[in-house]
Amino acid sequence: MKTSNIPSKNSRRPRISRLCLLNKTKDDENSSNVKNLENQLRKLKIDQNNRIKNLQDRLRSLLLHHKNLSGGQIDAKLDGLPPEDPSSLPNGNRTAEDIGRQKTAEILHHPEELLKAFIYELEAEKLNIQKDIRLGILRMEQRLKEEAEIKFRVMNDAHERQIEKLNFIQMEKLRDVEAKYEIERTELLAKIEYLTDEVDTLREFRDQLSLDLSEARDKLIFQSDTVARSEIKRSEMAKELSELKNYKEKFQKDMRMLESLRRDLTRTKEANHNAKDQLIRVINERDELLLEVERLHQQLVESNKQLYEKVRDALSQD
Repeated sequence: MKTSNIPSKNSRRPRISRLCLLNKTKDDENSSNVKNLENQLRKLKIDQNNRIKNLQDRLRSLLLHHKNLSGGQIDAKLDGLPPEDPSSLPNGNRTAEDIGRQKTAEILHHPEELLKAFIYELEAEKLNIQKDIRLGILRMEQRLKEEAEIKFRVMNDAHERQIEKLNFIQMEKLRDVEAKYEIERTELLAKIEYLTDEVDTLREFRDQLSLDLSEARDKLIFQSDTVARSEIKRSEMAKELSELKNYKEKFQKDMRMLESLRRDLTRTKEANHNAKDQLIRVINERDELLLEVERLHQQLVESNKQLYEKVRDALSQD
């Protein structure tokens, strides 16, 4: 019965070795995947930080450009924002320019607040420019009316031509100003739209990154569970391998005993063969002796018979 189980036990050794090799390969692949995933996450974080930094630099440059165009009105508008607690400021005394710079520096670290402040600044600047234009027109009309009233009686025709000329020049200037303002406004709106798209892209990128991180976390948890199950299988296979080794040692011991019994059986067979030959010779000798005894017995019977007849004849003659 032991010899019939030996092939099945021995055939399991290659399978165990293949499973061990497969588990080792899977462990290497899992570690490689984890390293690749960490590198990808690191690259994504660096890329996101670079894009945010570039966006902040662009917003800073736009603010600086707009500040130069508007004659430094950004700081004045920033002063209109809700101030901080004076007790939190050094000595409780800060100038409007320092407060504006501090608010600008704080807003620059928050892209969404910077975008809101930037849009607020554009709308306020637009209203201020329109107000200045209306005020300038009103003042100009008032001045022209006053000049017309003063010089109307002296040179009505000359004043009318001069007023028409001045009106034409002022209208051309106003058209130029309005055209420049419209161009700048269009450019700023395009830049705001571009920055809005960039912010939306960054939000989508952040959401996708969060989703990728969640999937990677789930994958790592699954891989850790797989590794744990592999460790359990490996320990079970190690235990089974130890049992196979013990069985092998026991089997080798039984085989040595069987070989010893086989040698004893061979010697016993040889002794039996020799004893059989001797027994055959003894049987042959016995048969020969039996034949000799039978022959002698016949001779003895014949001689006894002859002797009996002789005695009987002798007795009968007497």
